[in-house]
Amino acid sequence: MATNFGITYAVDIVFCIDSTASMRPVIDMVKDQAIHLYDDLMRVMESKNKKIDRMRIKVISF
Repeated sequence: MATNFGITYAVDIVFCIDSTASMRPVIDMVKDQAIHLYDDLMRVMESKNKKIDRMRIKVISF
């Protein structure tokens, strides 16, 4: 098993989303996928033998 040699991973993710009416189909798709974001990200990091120690997620709607 690989070690991370004391490296910590702090992840900041920002989503900037155009929330005007014309974007409705895309917004619905983003909402459907967002529910799996955390699990998907953790699975990818685990496959690389890395652990996220801190995560911040921000959504900006305009």
